[in-house]
Amino acid sequence: MTEGLQLVGDRTGLVIGDCLPKLRFFCEHDAYPVYDVAGYRHASEPDRFHADLLRATNRAMRARSPWKAWAPFLETPIPELAQLSVDTDLVACTDDEYASARVALERCYRLLTAAKWITDMSASKMLYLKRPQLVAISDSYVREALAVPEPDPARHPWRVEYCTTRALRVSDAVRAVGLHNAELLGRLQSAMADTVGRIGTTYQTPMSLSKARIIDILVWVDAAIAAGHQTWNPRADEGGWESVVLDIRASRT
Repeated sequence: MTEGLQLVGDRTGLVIGDCLPKLRFFCEHDAYPVYDVAGYRHASEPDRFHADLLRATNRAMRARSPWKAWAPFLETPIPELAQLSVDTDLVACTDDEYASARVALERCYRLLTAAKWITDMSASKMLYLKRPQLVAISDSYVREALAVPEPDPARHPWRVEYCTTRALRVSDAVRAVGLHNAELLGRLQSAMADTVGRIGTTYQTPMSLSKARIIDILVWVDAAIAAGHQTWNPRADEGGWESVVLDIRASRT
């Protein structure tokens, strides 16, 4: 599997390569064992956030989101979350299905970002754990790589309007990349499901990744390599992996 993830829109022509080895390394050595796996443990309760999900988000995803801010949302049913489809796949769904899910996502983001100290970054990381097929994580690395424009503060004041708009723009951008790369993403999903990977001292299969999460990982890893990340930079040197984010930044100078 040698072809790469093709970016779209303002990033058309840029391709993130070496997708499968990056995914495997991420699932064995980065956030997956602590973060993603925590979400799967609570899949049977789709209407609530659990304390260990926030713990995993802060630890593995470095969200640093205050417990005090999340306290009203933990260990209790949340109607807006209950109304968010558990079946909708951000990439595979129809336009009508996405439009409906997007409205429900907007309600969730408005609820969460109305709380002091919760932005779209931490909200999306928590929502991803409850709806891994649907939610795209609004990380600064991802927004830069996919050319997601920042909202205009005059039209979208901080924090609810601004953060909700930004999160939904990330969702739209990830869906666009996913639609363009649907076949590749399906093959990467299958390959990861067949992978026997080490998590801690044990081996686990399958490695379960949604199409949205595959895009998120590949874009984030590319940016981490560009940033000289202590884990990813040595692995990139070893594998001969290059970063398209470096190309993006070079084009600005």
